Amino acid sequence: MIELICEWGPPRGLATTLEQVMATADICATHAKWQALTPERLASKDAHRYWAEDLGGDKSQLEMLRAGHHPLSIAEWREVFAHCREYAIVPTITPFDLGAVKCMEAAGVGTYKIASGDITYRALYKAIAATHKPVYFSTGAASQTEMTRARDWLGCNRGDVIAMVCDLVYPCDLEDAAPEGGLWEANQVTDRVGYSDHTTSLITGAVAVVAGATTLEKHVTLDPHGDTPDDRMALTVEQARQYLTQAIQARMLGNEPIGDPQMTARIGARRSAYAARDLPTSTVLRDDDIEWLRPAPLDRIPPTINLTGQQIVDAVKRGEAVTYENLVPGSPPAPYN
Repeated sequence: MIELICEWGPPRGLATTLEQVMATADICATHAKWQALTPERLASKDAHRYWAEDLGGDKSQLEMLRAGHHPLSIAEWREVFAHCREYAIVPTITPFDLGAVKCMEAAGVGTYKIASGDITYRALYKAIAATHKPVYFSTGAASQTEMTRARDWLGCNRGDVIAMVCDLVYPCDLEDAAPEGGLWEANQVTDRVGYSDHTTSLITGAVAVVAGATTLEKHVTLDPHGDTPDDRMALTVEQARQYLTQAIQARMLGNEPIGDPQMTARIGARRSAYAARDLPTSTVLRDDDIEWLRPAPLDRIPPTINLTGQQIVDAVKRGEAVTYENLVPGSPPAPYN
């Protein structure tokens, strides 16, 4: 199964957030994720924009965060999370401060995702670890040592903690996205790995799945012309559906087939022994007594077997299959060298 986390950014009021839940269900994604933050607890007045200029937003992170900040109450979050669960969606939050963790616990969040920029924020990791909830943590711009330390801070079973490979670039150009190498490194830290996709491409999720990702995260928006940087690098709902479909197809390519889907073709397309003429009892077979025709059921004689010199014990009419039962027992035919 491929998990898809739809990243919706910060909440924009209860009605819009509930609409995003419905869109997540329409995409058939497994997780709906929002950001929980207080601007003043995340950025100082000296924090400048680190995303591409064409995504918009003021030069100051703080001004941008304040402009897009429409927090929900705990009661409203409870309503959102309950709505998620009605559609078998895992309600997921990226908290950016310790107070947000407390609020989300009170609201009944299902899972946490930790942003790449907080991979050195020990207090936040410890607060999330104390909830004993499953955790996804992004590894953008992190070293192997930082990834390992972050995992150890969480102190959970490795199956409950998933490292999410990403490039901490908004948006990330395709030539800079290297999921395969990043996933290999992350797999040295956690048993399961994912890909937090900051490209605007539809194919990168499939590439990441082929490379071993079991979870994908992608920015999604109800309005690609919205007023936040997240909106302008996000997929539409229809694009997100295509993104997931391609990832699932890529996963199928890497799976072991169930049963033997080629059995019918193997029988129908291969050849077995048939009588080229009437073969009376006691006939000693020559090369021209046999013709090799389709099909080739498993109990038939394939053309890899040398029938020359074998004796017929039961007569076979022209056009009928020659089987092992038609031959004198005790001296089975041998395969060709």
